[in-house]
Amino acid sequence: MNNKKLIFYSICLSALISTNLLFAKTVNIRKLKDNLNEKNAEITKIGATIRTLEKRLGETNETFIEKNNELKKLDNQIVKLKKELSTSAFEISKSYKTSKKILNHYLLDKIDDRSQDKQLKRKVYLKLLSRKISSLKKAQLSSQNLLNLINDYENSLKQTKQNEESLYQLIVDLENEKKVLGQSYVTKMEDKNELEEALENAIARQRVTKPKRNKKVAHSNIQIDLSNPISNYISLKGSKKGVTYKYNKVSPVYSSQSGQVVYAGELASYGKVIMIDHGHEIRSVILGDIAIKVKKGDVISRGGIVAYTNVDPGLTKSLYYEVRKKNIAQNTLSLINKKTKNI
Repeated sequence: MNNKKLIFYSICLSALISTNLLFAKTVNIRKLKDNLNEKNAEITKIGATIRTLEKRLGETNETFIEKNNELKKLDNQIVKLKKELSTSAFEISKSYKTSKKILNHYLLDKIDDRSQDKQLKRKVYLKLLSRKISSLKKAQLSSQNLLNLINDYENSLKQTKQNEESLYQLIVDLENEKKVLGQSYVTKMEDKNELEEALENAIARQRVTKPKRNKKVAHSNIQIDLSNPISNYISLKGSKKGVTYKYNKVSPVYSSQSGQVVYAGELASYGKVIMIDHGHEIRSVILGDIAIKVKKGDVISRGGIVAYTNVDPGLTKSLYYEVRKKNIAQNTLSLINKKTKNI
């Protein structure tokens, strides 16, 4: 009787342990899903912030160019006005010397009593002197106006330079903010990939306790010869889907196999993305902080350069690479450098 009770208690205990383990696995999966949803929300938010930042950066760059052109115009105008002022000063000096000569002749003629036509000469000298004095006054007024105008332009130039310097500093600040956000974006993408892998593992462990079904994995037999999209990297880490490469130098990004570019640019919530169609419903996806050198429709050969990595001093960055078959992510790491080319 005691043995029967012991067996009964053992069965109950085993069932209780199994139930607790199953509950723990379910809770863990739920927590992973919540974390994954939270990470996706963060990535979407950062992506939207980066796009807003890039728009503001573009507008600020346009304003900076306008201010720069305005500076050039002001500089040219000041040079022109100073040239006019120099010409006016020369005319004033010339008129002054002429007036001085006329005055000297007038004074000498007045002293010289032997001159028969001294009265006539005096009238001529006085008339010429009056004209020159009038001309001098006009030239002086013109010079004063030019000086005032130059002063106004120089004040405008000073203010415009200050505005330009402020705009330049704003552009630098925005660029730095964009770099920080870009690094955060890539880091969160890596975290997301790790969460997805952990979630897949948790679901797989949970399924171990359930009856196995003969179920084929879609496109698990895909075979294609691929090369690494980047050669100058520090390390790489593969998941059940993509491969993440760590780098800290500017390096070319290659097409792992020949194909046609079907997308090159910004993609909502993902950043800089290149998608290449290799035929047979197989596509490769490249994601990261990159300077894209191709456009949609370009035909690329294997090893062709499609982009260059961007770097920040002292920082290690990431490049994500993934291969898809009928839009289903494959085990990319297992496909790289395969010798067979049968698809």
